[in-house]
Amino acid sequence: MAPENTERPARVTHKPIAVGPARTISEIISEIPPKYLSGVRDNPGLASCCRDVESSFIFSERSNADMAVPDLLTIECDKCGKKQYRTFANRGTVTSPQP
Repeated sequence: MAPENTERPARVTHKPIAVGPARTISEIISEIPPKYLSGVRDNPGLASCCRDVESSFIFSERSNADMAVPDLLTIECDKCGKKQYRTFANRGTVTSPQP
């Protein structure tokens, strides 16, 4: 039996806030964790141009203005402009429950 009045709250969309300049992945490939790149390279759901990550652009962003450090890594295809997002561990903003 379905409960009555099951309205969902409106979805909140956030626009990421750019932190660093966009750079080509080939410039800084040794500084990027391999799991971020393999997640894009090995994704069969992406177009072949998007999986060619060496020529794509990469930059860091904050998901909201209150974040002290970037928490998103964005990989943007240099050919079609589609973006793939990877999240960082949320450092310094999570606190333990208070009694």
